[in-house]
Amino acid sequence: MQPHQQRVVDELKDLEDKIRKLTDFILSDKFTAIVPNQDERDRMIIQNAQMNAYANTLLERINNFN
Repeated sequence: MQPHQQRVVDELKDLEDKIRKLTDFILSDKFTAIVPNQDERDRMIIQNAQMNAYANTLLERINNFN
């Protein structure tokens, strides 16, 4: 694997960890208590969706490495 390809793999691993943590937080009972503002909770949910889309793009790139 080329160095630039390894960076993409590492980036995906890092991003997946962040997604897992954010998803766990959003699904937790603490979410509403810690983030009482509905607009901010909505932004965090949108952020999570966008992070997942980004991760899917990285995965697609990895799957197409030659």
